[in-house]
Order: sequence, then C-alpha cells, then structure tokens
Amino acid sequence: MDANTVTAICATGIAVASLAVSISQTRAVQEHNRRSVRPFLQFEYQIVASGEAGMRLRNVGLGPAIVRSTTVTLDGKHIGSWDEMTVNELRRPLRRRPRARTIHAGLALPAGYNELFIHLDNYERSRDEWFWELLRRRLVVKVCYESLYGGEQFSTRSDNPYDDQFLRERAS
Repeated sequence: MDANTVTAICATGIAVASLAVSISQTRAVQEHNRRSVRPFLQFEYQIVASGEAGMRLRNVGLGPAIVRSTTVTLDGKHIGSWDEMTVNELRRPLRRRPRARTIHAGLALPAGYNELFIHLDNYERSRDEWFWELLRRRLVVKVCYESLYGGEQFSTRSDNPYDDQFLRERAS
C-alpha cells in the first residue's frame, strides 16, 4: 500500500465518521425542536371567592395543542364529544344552567390557553353543591391532542388531570 491509498482510506473513514456525527446531531436537534413546542393540557377545578365555580382547561406547555377529539362521559355512560349539542344536552336537566365553552377537532389551543371549560356564576356551596358533585364525581371529559408536528396522541382527562403521555414517559 502506498501513501496515496492510506490517505484515501483515512479520508474516507473521516468522511463516514463525520456523516454519522452529522446525522446523529440532526436527529438530536429535531427531537429538541419537537420537545420545545410540546403542548401540555390539564384540567383544574376551582371555586373563586367572587362566587364562580368550574372546571378550567389550561395549556401549560410551550406550544399549541391541536385538538384531535373529545369525549364526554356522564355517570360512566358515553354521551358524545364536547360540542354544542352534547353540552346543551348535558346542561338541559340541571337546576341552574352553567356556562360552557365547546372545543372541536382541529382547534388549536395556544400555549398559555387558560379558559373556564364549564362554570357556574354566583356559586353558593349550600345551594349549588350538586354542580361541584357533577364536576368532581360524575362528569369526565377527555381531550386527545397533539403538537404542531403531529402524531403524538397526547391526552388528558378531567378525572385524572395528569393522564398524559409526557408524564408516563418521564416515569419510565
């Protein structure tokens, strides 16, 4: 083997190693970018001193959450998605009509989204305990969502606000 052959083999080895490092670095950057726009939806329950009680949906992640689907369960029975028809049907038999905000597939909930999902104005514990019982024990809302990149299939549920793929990944 002459010097030119050795030089060519070394140059090829260096080029292949550089390519491998470049591919690895590109994948790491892509994964970082995906995680940097990761949405994280959670439900919160609240009773405010001003007399408002309800369930709040928040996006505490860094990127928008693209809603893929919603499901509503009342007393263990599936009643539909969180759309106007289902929400109206849910509110119809109630003693007082709570306000509600519907969401639908394809809706983007921006980072920092923080809205009351369903709430009752002028809440009084003695008069409206049924509403708190509805939110905490009877009603389950599930929201399936993904990031701008898509395909992650994240979800959160009102009966378990921390039922999210991100937390399961961190726990394992």
